Amino acid sequence: MKIIMTTLAILAASPAISCDSVLLHVASYHTDRDLIKGVNETNLGLGCGFGVTENILIEGGFYENSYSDMTVYGIAALKHSSGLGVYAGIASGYQDDIGVADHGVTGVAGFVYSSDIMTIRVAPSYNGTTGTKGAVVALSINIGG
Repeated sequence: MKIIMTTLAILAASPAISCDSVLLHVASYHTDRDLIKGVNETNLGLGCGFGVTENILIEGGFYENSYSDMTVYGIAALKHSSGLGVYAGIASGYQDDIGVADHGVTGVAGFVYSSDIMTIRVAPSYNGTTGTKGAVVALSINIGG
């Protein structure tokens, strides 16, 4: 929590850091409860997004992931004016199914919905993305920009 509050203070005080959107990462939900027991679904962190065009967003940030490790990520999202879209990028802190990432950096991809209030990401079930077998739904609150 101390990291989040410090980062919020830096973002608020620094005119050199100008995000088009600031996200407060808050939670995740894992769909396959039998295969992934005891995961952390309170995933606090911050993200900063920059609009490249009206439909392309670059975002980076950090959060405490479902294994209670710190994740640092960078993604690009392609979104329709309805807020629906897809994203792909990289994230640290996860182990892929064959041990290649081993809590290093691995690829991430999925679907996204964004409004003025929130962002919802869905990482579908596939090897290497989250280290889990079921889909993961993540919620972020848009807190400004």
